[in-house]
Amino acid sequence: MRYFILIIPYLISFQLLGQLNPPDSSSNRQIFFLEQTETLNKQLSQFKGKVIYIDIWATWCAPCISSLEYIKELNEYFNQNSIIFLGLCVDMKQHKDNWKNLIYKHAVTGYHVFVEYETIDTYKSDLEISRKEKKLLMEGYPRHLIVDKNGKIVELWTYGPKNKEKLIQQLSSYIN
Repeated sequence: MRYFILIIPYLISFQLLGQLNPPDSSSNRQIFFLEQTETLNKQLSQFKGKVIYIDIWATWCAPCISSLEYIKELNEYFNQNSIIFLGLCVDMKQHKDNWKNLIYKHAVTGYHVFVEYETIDTYKSDLEISRKEKKLLMEGYPRHLIVDKNGKIVELWTYGPKNKEKLIQQLSSYIN
């Protein structure tokens, strides 16, 4: 009887863990959490040769959170066209747990990086864009970017996931 009582907490914890990361039945994509690199270019270099759709958001941003549902609708398109989804949450360190919970709750598959707000100037320092564009890049959420197969930001102001048809049309021009 004593062993049975000891096993119950483990069974409950495994059940809860399974609920935190529900499988996405519409594709074979998964949720991946990456550590923040020193700069965004270093982060992007992990995906050289792939088109990347970047969603920049924050946990306190209501429009950002509502757009997470629409990103799920794009999973099949991303998967079929080998497009990398990269979610960059720019926020204060104390919101990191909330960030993961929101991703799990909305089952947003792809790659996710928590960018500590305190490090944002260094993180975007090596981008080959104007000073004004760098300033605007991580301000005003949500923000969506497209990076081409060479690792170059080609769209600083692209459509969000709510404009699915227009976004797919824009992404299609970078796939081939």
